[in-house]
Amino acid sequence: PTSIMRKELLDKCSKIFTIELNDKISQYYKEEDPKERDIKIKELVLGNANFICELTNIRLLPKKMVFSSINDLFLRFNKEKVDKSLKIIYLEAIIILLDKFGTSLKLKEKKLKEEDKIDFNENIKLYLIKLEEINEKEQGFPQYIKYKIINLKERSKNNWEQSKFEKSMYNIAKIISDEKNEIEKLNLKSYTQE
Repeated sequence: PTSIMRKELLDKCSKIFTIELNDKISQYYKEEDPKERDIKIKELVLGNANFICELTNIRLLPKKMVFSSINDLFLRFNKEKVDKSLKIIYLEAIIILLDKFGTSLKLKEKKLKEEDKIDFNENIKLYLIKLEEINEKEQGFPQYIKYKIINLKERSKNNWEQSKFEKSMYNIAKIISDEKNEIEKLNLKSYTQE
């Protein structure tokens, strides 16, 4: 029973970014509101990416399923000629898969066979090169996508630890948050003093 369930899960997940996604995306394109459509598609694609990663991390799916999913998403990215928001969603899903997979490799490093480590790291390097090429070539992508690609590259160089880039962004966000809190306190004090 367990092997049958695992086989069905593997079969279902192998189609998650191909046949099933085509059906659901065409269904969502019937939405009148483009923002609502994009939100639903983003939730679907990014949710599937996270789902694949989690199932791989708990060893219900083989690690090669992550690479298969990434290949499917790159294929979709390259085929998409009209809808830029879809291309961005595919990139985000690729980034999620690579980031979570790289991080899980780091955590399970001692248990991996040496040949698998080399193979996985080579695949990750090739995907990062593709992402860098996209980052340089494509115009009009939001800055957060460019940031995520740069951050992913830095994390991979840093053995999947927090990157310098990520730390500096965290510090900037902290400063901005602290500044907002101070302004709110000042506004409250001036309001109560009047």
